[in-house]
Amino acid sequence: MPPTPTLADQVSRLYDLVAGYHATHMLEIARELGIWDALAKDPGLASGELADRLGTDPFYTDVLCRTAFSFGLLERDGDGWRMAPHFDQILGNPDSSFYLACAPRVHMVLGEDYRDYVGHFRAGTTRPYQEHGERSCARSPRP
Repeated sequence: MPPTPTLADQVSRLYDLVAGYHATHMLEIARELGIWDALAKDPGLASGELADRLGTDPFYTDVLCRTAFSFGLLERDGDGWRMAPHFDQILGNPDSSFYLACAPRVHMVLGEDYRDYVGHFRAGTTRPYQEHGERSCARSPRP
């Protein structure tokens, strides 16, 4: 029989689960802004250069890159950033057989249903998948 986890172990486990929610949003924000595409095509861009290229705020772009770094998606390249091994294919190359950059978007669309789940559980009702409409994984146009 495995040892009983401590209270601290269980608190850490809960925070690890919640971190997945935050990582999903960070992945989608970076995809929609074009960060993955830009770094896959031009590794080594510094946060300011990346922000200039994408029309984003330099500070927030740097925070996003540092967050992606903490999740192991990006690596430092001098003062710049590059995709961690294989993530250029997984997140930055839509022509790759292993491209999964749209997976977080799918989870976010499904997550919109969660706010109605308590009512569905109580009433025994459902929401047909057709009601979700078409949700593109295309990037939003720059302002």
